[in-house]
Amino acid sequence: MKKFWAQEGIRLVLIGGEGLAEESVQQRLSEDILSQSVRKLGRVSNADRDGLLKMAEALIFPSEYEGFGAPVVEAMALGVPVISSDRACLPEVIGNAGLVLGLDEEAWAGALQVVQDQRSEFIARGLERAKLFTSEISGQALAAAYRRMIS
Repeated sequence: MKKFWAQEGIRLVLIGGEGLAEESVQQRLSEDILSQSVRKLGRVSNADRDGLLKMAEALIFPSEYEGFGAPVVEAMALGVPVISSDRACLPEVIGNAGLVLGLDEEAWAGALQVVQDQRSEFIARGLERAKLFTSEISGQALAAAYRRMIS
């Protein structure tokens, strides 16, 4: 990962609450090469989150444990390319609309360059993919599942 963040001009902004790996994250952030490139904001409002995402080259989402992956849908809906881990349901949520990688650090080293090279394609596919997860569509699917269960 050091190689990934050592690229000139790369800045990482971390938003969200503390997760299960908080201690490990803090340790990595204290490493010299990372400490100059990372800004940790914690929880932010939805408006601030959207503003930060719109300024981003990509959403970097190396989650090990994930329920649904709402952040990747939010990013895709805003036209932000997604680079995500291949854990839990993330590959199904992202489909071909983002870059899905194992947690091996070397796989992530060139990920941002791939997204930059194919940015318009990732944005277009992400915008289309996000339409599958609107609250209306999700609500209809949930209601249909409940109807099937009680019939």
